[in-house]
Amino acid sequence: MGLTSARNATRILRNAGHILAVELISSAQAIDFHGPEKVGTGTRTAYGLVREKISPIIEDHELHGDLEPATRLINSGDLLEHVERAVGKLD
Repeated sequence: MGLTSARNATRILRNAGHILAVELISSAQAIDFHGPEKVGTGTRTAYGLVREKISPIIEDHELHGDLEPATRLINSGDLLEHVERAVGKLD
């Protein structure tokens, strides 16, 4: 039972990371439409980091190539680290 639970938990964490990556890309796209000057310091920092790794979506294309770098930003802790440097420690 423990091994099955561990495998399920791993799968759930991986899926959650992919969902967060989609949300991150979607948020960056929304900021592109409304303008980065309208967001706060932490959001602007996160947006800048995302745009360093992922180009804005101009035309329809498969998102797999965009999801990997977004997932890496989240899982590596780089996104959190950059935002905390800009706004202070997040609890």
